[in-house]
Amino acid sequence: QLAIEQLAIDTNKWPGPNNVGKTANQEVWNLNNSNAGLVSTNGQFPGWKGPYMKSVAQDPWGSNYFFDPDYRIGGTDYAVVGSFGPNKCCQNAYDSDDVILKLAAE
Repeated sequence: QLAIEQLAIDTNKWPGPNNVGKTANQEVWNLNNSNAGLVSTNGQFPGWKGPYMKSVAQDPWGSNYFFDPDYRIGGTDYAVVGSFGPNKCCQNAYDSDDVILKLAAE
């Protein structure tokens, strides 16, 4: 969470890169990829001062954490970091075993 917050402060971008405060449909399924901007950059993060993390660990079930800039909860879109949980399912097919950390409402 702190790494994503610092990325946003430095670049005004969420992983993706997505503009902070804008709803977009540009998920990042592996936060170690350069398009996440946390470990390395793909050149699309002006003001990047990272790396913000040495690497992003996998969740307890051996899967990558994801970033979703428009995860809908109760009619509101949130920027979130998440895990697909023990069943490891699925991109854009969220279910009840997912673990979600809300970063900000959009």
